[in-house]
Formats: sequence, structure tokens, C-alpha cells
Amino acid sequence: MMKKIYIILSSLLVIFLFSGTIQAQNLYISGENELSSSKDINEDWEIILYSSIGNQSSSDITSKVKIHVEEMTTGHNYAICWGINCLPSTSDFDWDKSDEFVINANSITSMGTFSAHYYCTDYVSDPIPGKGVLVFTFYNVNNPDDNCTLKGTFIFTDGGSVSETYSIPSVNVNYTNDNILSVSAENSDNYQLSIFDLNGVQVANANFSTSYSGNFNNLQKGVYFYTILDSQGKFAAKGKILTEK
Repeated sequence: MMKKIYIILSSLLVIFLFSGTIQAQNLYISGENELSSSKDINEDWEIILYSSIGNQSSSDITSKVKIHVEEMTTGHNYAICWGINCLPSTSDFDWDKSDEFVINANSITSMGTFSAHYYCTDYVSDPIPGKGVLVFTFYNVNNPDDNCTLKGTFIFTDGGSVSETYSIPSVNVNYTNDNILSVSAENSDNYQLSIFDLNGVQVANANFSTSYSGNFNNLQKGVYFYTILDSQGKFAAKGKILTEK
């Protein structure tokens, strides 16, 4: 009987506030993801995910990776390789023990610099059916708010052999000190932008397909929150802005 093994990926945009300016993070998932599955020499069922991480800043970034497990079937575990070292497998639901790795300025790591290994080691001949939902967060050790996240769902089941990848198109947001909010989307969609004050009252909204630019000088000086929803009602981006008068 063939074994069905697949993984679903999503790249989540992370935004940080600095001196009244919202910018996309310097670290990002490059979108170059590869998947393979095998039985290794110890006859462990294994799914391997390879990904590349980019640094769009003009300075080198010392980075680490941490893992949060949202769900994992008993008898499954995972391990990662980051940089030059591969770390022992674990079933910890929150793990932050990786080595540091320097990502050079304006560069993307080579494929294989990061790999995630999802195992089923407790079995007779077939893997234990089930899944793991793992969130991998790559972060700047000197500024943890500068980070990017890859979420994977690893599944072992019977009935065929399928590999799938899925990534959410990125939406980039920039807010300048002259109160101009600009948005650009990788893919065209029916996006809805909403601005809220600290009391949760909506003070502005707009619809756009691929890009938007608006002036918010009419708002009182202070902190506001924004959300951008796609046509399915899912968050494409969210964050905080500080208006200046």
C-alpha cells in the first residue's frame, strides 16, 4: 500500500514599528521551498522540508529559529538543521535552542541552510497516521521583532503519495512620518483595509486590489491599529501606526 505524505506551508508577514514608521521585516521567507520524503537507514518514516531565508537589509543579521508545535500525533517527533549544525530530534511543544547563524546583507540563504525533519519512529511497518502542525519563527537575535514565520502541516496517512505546498502571498505595508500609508500586494485580490483607534472604533477604511496609498492627516495624533483582510476574510496583514501632526 502506498503512503500519502504531504505538507501545507504558509508564510506570514510580520511588521514592526520604529520611530512612527511601519516597515516590512528585514527577514523573510524567500518562497523557495522544497519537500522530500523517505525511509532513512534506520527505517524511520521522515518528511523533510527545505527553505531559504532572506535578509533585505543592508547589514548582516545574526539569526536563530524557534519552533512552536500547535499539534502533533503521539509517536511523531521533529528535528531541524540550521546553519552548519543539525540538532537532536524532540517532541517539545515549544523549542528555542538553535545555534546562531549570520544571514548576510541583501542575500538569501542557500537551500539546505534550514531543513525541518518530521519523523514517525514508533511503528511496525506503516507510519502511524496523524499529523503535526509546526510553526518555525526565524528572528534577529538583536531585535526579536524582526522575524518571519513558516507554518507547516505534516501528514502521514494511507492511500497514495502526494506532496503539496501552499504559501500566502505577501502584503507589504509602509507608514511614513508624514502620515502616508502605502500598501502593495504580491497577488491581486479584493483587499479591505480598516483603521481602528485604541477603543476599537473604526475611523477609516478602503478597498483595493494590488496597491493603496492614503493620507491620514485628518486623524488626531496618536496610536491606531490597522487590519487588511483578503477576499476570504483572512488576515493578510495587521499592525500599528503612530500618526504625527
